[in-house]
Amino acid sequence: MESKKNVNWGVLGTARVGLNYVIPAIQQSLNGKVVAIASRDEKKAQQTAKSFGIPNYYGDYGKLLESEDVEAVYIPLPNSLHHKWTIVAAENGKHVLCEKPLAVNVRECQEMISACKNHAVWLLEGYMYRFHPQIRRLQEILNSGSIGRILIVRTEYAFVGGSLEDIRYQKGLGGGSLLDLGCYCIDVTRLLMDSEPNYLVGAANFHPEKDVDETFVGLMRFPTSKVGLFGCAFHPILRHRLEVIGDEGLVELPAAFEPGCRAEIFVRRISRTEHVEFESTNPYRLMVEHFADCVIEDHAPLMDPTGTVGNLRAMELLQQSARAQSG
Repeated sequence: MESKKNVNWGVLGTARVGLNYVIPAIQQSLNGKVVAIASRDEKKAQQTAKSFGIPNYYGDYGKLLESEDVEAVYIPLPNSLHHKWTIVAAENGKHVLCEKPLAVNVRECQEMISACKNHAVWLLEGYMYRFHPQIRRLQEILNSGSIGRILIVRTEYAFVGGSLEDIRYQKGLGGGSLLDLGCYCIDVTRLLMDSEPNYLVGAANFHPEKDVDETFVGLMRFPTSKVGLFGCAFHPILRHRLEVIGDEGLVELPAAFEPGCRAEIFVRRISRTEHVEFESTNPYRLMVEHFADCVIEDHAPLMDPTGTVGNLRAMELLQQSARAQSG
């Protein structure tokens, strides 16, 4: 069925995640279209617009946000720029889908949430993995008591961080594996625990020149003695696993976060193993369609952005712990 309306999207920047995933997802969606793109390099904006058939391009983010044709914006800019441009977008009456992490600290996150609330626009953090059916199925399995009481949630996420000139290695732009990858691990752990950690400790290997964490491991203890363990790294071998250990069994997701991988769940008990497979799904498309529905129907997104405050608070405390130990 075709949607009764299309949301007109603008995109700030030409980041790979936008070009490879989100712009195609919007163009494939039933309720949205990209009508404008902006880059600090106007020629790059023009080339990207031509490549994707986007009708308008700008060499200035502010000019795009002033456009009356744009209803919602997608922000895939470096982490340190999320705060500024989300607030400017809100001030111009644009709904905001912002890449994760929403901000680099709790204060910025709270200011972004307040700005969007004050200007009556919706705000959603771009955790596309939450929209994949395997996460909903995982929650159903855990809520059914199939593996008993949750004891441990263990996650890992690693992929290539790029060259030392990549934004992931720029401390001033909010680089590092914790903000880039660990945020997923913390988010899904808090989601499954349905609570906030009351004890956190982190350890990291910091690049000697760039002073950003190339690898990070963390431990989070939750109420009723549940434990979250995670590791993240800039590494040439892709890994993004999730394991939930209960007192009567365990659940495994071999591909928990990265799109384009085979999605499946293994439920292992003493007597038997259940295997759940999923059809090929584009979580980015599900995410942008959901957000466009929120704009069209004027209802809050599935994920309340105030939940991000807890994620960022955890990351701040883990980073402080790791820094203290690194001497």
